[in-house]
Amino acid sequence: MKKILLRSMLFMLLVILVLIGIIAFNTIRFSSKQIQVEAAKKIEIGDEYIERLRRAIRIQNISFSDHIDSSAFRQMSTFLDTQFPRVDSLLEKKIFSEFSRLYYWPGKNAELKPILLMAHLDVVPIEEATRENWTRPPFSADIHDGQIWGRGTLDDKGSVLSILESVEMLLADGYQPARGIYLAFGHDEEVSGKRGAAKISNYLKEQNINFEYVLDEGMVIVGGALPGLDKPVALVGISEKGYTTLKLTVQLEEGGHSSMPPAETAIEILSKAILQLRAHPFPANLEGPMQELINHVGPEMNLTNKAVFANLWLFEGILKGQLSKSNSANAIIRTTTAPTVFNKLCVCLTPAIRGFNLPILPLTALLITDPV
Repeated sequence: MKKILLRSMLFMLLVILVLIGIIAFNTIRFSSKQIQVEAAKKIEIGDEYIERLRRAIRIQNISFSDHIDSSAFRQMSTFLDTQFPRVDSLLEKKIFSEFSRLYYWPGKNAELKPILLMAHLDVVPIEEATRENWTRPPFSADIHDGQIWGRGTLDDKGSVLSILESVEMLLADGYQPARGIYLAFGHDEEVSGKRGAAKISNYLKEQNINFEYVLDEGMVIVGGALPGLDKPVALVGISEKGYTTLKLTVQLEEGGHSSMPPAETAIEILSKAILQLRAHPFPANLEGPMQELINHVGPEMNLTNKAVFANLWLFEGILKGQLSKSNSANAIIRTTTAPTVFNKLCVCLTPAIRGFNLPILPLTALLITDPV
């Protein structure tokens, strides 16, 4: 009996040692994939650059779903033309739907595919109920605590002006890129982009213009992006979630009114269904873009987390569980569900959810069956 127990313990020890060896081997092989490049020359940002961004933020070119304030968008157009004269005069420019614009900067080598830099000029409306919650007035462009405050600083006038300031500066130096560069700025991105980006896209398709790559808005450099990672992370968006909206309804044979409700109302039944959907989320998936993030960020982490990322064959379930606890991380690894509002009040018969949103994870196919 003792010999059997000893053999079992030795076997378990051997399994553990082999497991540790595999983990260690994979962790050692999990080497950095960072690209070594020469640091770009730092450009001193003068007051004139800051003031231009502030002026752009003060222009209230807001996108509304049912109308457009043409005067505000004309003001933005005039601002761009006058503040970036070299861009306006030296680059080819096409205007779409009066306010969207596409620039072309020819490159030295016409054989190289061009690149496309995109951003948008419009901003979303201010909900009056939230106006008092703003740290600074939304269109004031106040400088506070070393930052510029206002609607559009990040989404997306900061991107527009960063691109234009860079090109204006390079044009002043007589620079010409090796490959052609297109700059596309839509004016209605916040309300679907049908009159702006869509028309620019159709034009490029008609001209049979293909790009080496497209950079849309760009993302940010963040610190503390992941536990166990001290270095800043430059977020690179390589795909975007799909999107669909479903409508859920309940039909009762006998309805009623809130003053004389049935034993179980349609809203209660629908609420139970929603809770079931929330309790059974779509499965998490670490393939595709998430796998690329793991491969490039994992080697830069501390030893413990690096070992986890290097051995997903063993720790994938644990990692999925941890990522699922964060709203932002959870949205990256699965198709999420988000019920919105009931479309009627005080009606017990046929309530419906208007806009049960499903942002769909890349590499996921969605099959919609007949109503049940």
